[in-house]
Order: sequence, then structure tokens, then C-alpha cells
Amino acid sequence: MCIKYLDKKKRVLFKSKLEQMEIVYHNNEAKRIYQEVNSIRKGFKPQTLLIRDKVGDIVSNKEKVLQIWSEYYKKHFELQDRMDDNSGEEWTMCVQTTEPYVVPPNDAEIDGNK
Repeated sequence: MCIKYLDKKKRVLFKSKLEQMEIVYHNNEAKRIYQEVNSIRKGFKPQTLLIRDKVGDIVSNKEKVLQIWSEYYKKHFELQDRMDDNSGEEWTMCVQTTEPYVVPPNDAEIDGNK
């Protein structure tokens, strides 16, 4: 009895999604059509927001999780700002590759090859 009721609800929901997609199709909103198709194709996937606090306890409350991440990033960026202010040096980016470093030719070498 319960399974039949749930199947009926699922069919009604699917039919309403198809009707919405048809309206979106007639409005030429391709992005929304693909989003709806993907949501139907992939199905429902519940997300769990779990994180450990400073004490080590697992927190699942959405507001508390957001507060912990806010504190983390605030602390991280404060440290980054202090590092930038105290050094007084300009930051340079170092790129590591597997190729050896080749010194670019100077003007004399370029003119000598002509």
C-alpha cells in the first residue's frame, strides 16, 4: 500500500518536472533544461555537512558549521596579512618544471646570429 502511494507521488513529481521543462524549452533556456535533465538522471543525493570543532567533536548543525569555517578563514587570512605586512618584500612566484632552466639570449647573442 505504501509503495503504491510513493510510486504515485513519484510519477506526479516526474510529470510536473516534465511540464516545467517543456515551459523552459519554449522560453529557450537551454541551461535550465540541461540542469533539470541532469537532476532527473542523477537522482537525489543527500549532502551531509559534518565537521570537527576545535575540541574534536563532530558538528552537523548548519549554522555552527558555517561559523567554524568562517573562523577558520578569518584566522587564515589574518595570518596571511601579517606575513605580507611584516616581510616588506615583494612576493615572487616560483614555478618548478622538469625541464632545465635555459637563460634567454641577450642582445649581443641575438645580433651575432644575424
